[in-house]
Amino acid sequence: MTCVIKINTYLVKSEACYTADMSKSPAETANDEDLMLRYATQGDCAAFELLVARHASGLKKYLFFMCYDDAIAEDLVQEAWVKLIRARECYKPSAKFKTYLYTIGHHCFIDGLRKIKARPITVSSQSEEGVEQISQVQSRDQPLDQQYQNQASRKQLFNAIKKLPEAQRAALLLYGEGYSINEISEITKCHYEKVKSQLRYAKDKIKSIKIEFMGKD
Repeated sequence: MTCVIKINTYLVKSEACYTADMSKSPAETANDEDLMLRYATQGDCAAFELLVARHASGLKKYLFFMCYDDAIAEDLVQEAWVKLIRARECYKPSAKFKTYLYTIGHHCFIDGLRKIKARPITVSSQSEEGVEQISQVQSRDQPLDQQYQNQASRKQLFNAIKKLPEAQRAALLLYGEGYSINEISEITKCHYEKVKSQLRYAKDKIKSIKIEFMGKD
């Protein structure tokens, strides 16, 4: 059985859905790890579709702010889900599913870095699309669009994050998504102390516009 799943603007064909019993759809409240196991072991398309519904948008936002190119971010999201599908039989719930997914997405970004740097940016720092995307990034306490109500401040935030080195930007964005430093270290394959240092530098560099990312180290 072939399952066609929509991810953002793409359709992904999954040949893994060979034993899916569509009459036994997973509960909306099922945790991510159980859903992934159902997909990996039973080929359950409904379980996979729930995972996509929960995480495709967040992964897209993270990858957009790593590359600042909407089209490339779409491609990276597509690539990450395809890699997850192909490696489904190797999945072990030793970490949160979201950490597993973002690890794949981050490595897709690293693998495509040369191509990204050679391509002109298609979403400028002044574009309405970019401003709206940055306003949706979550801090530990509240959405940034609640902290920065006016468009000028949100553009300032957009530009400040854009100017950060890639490693610092990744640490800041992942921390803002709720990841611990240990989890960021796992996703980016950087040593704990290095991630801690990158996060500190990133926070310092955006203090000029009074952004606070609160949380436990």
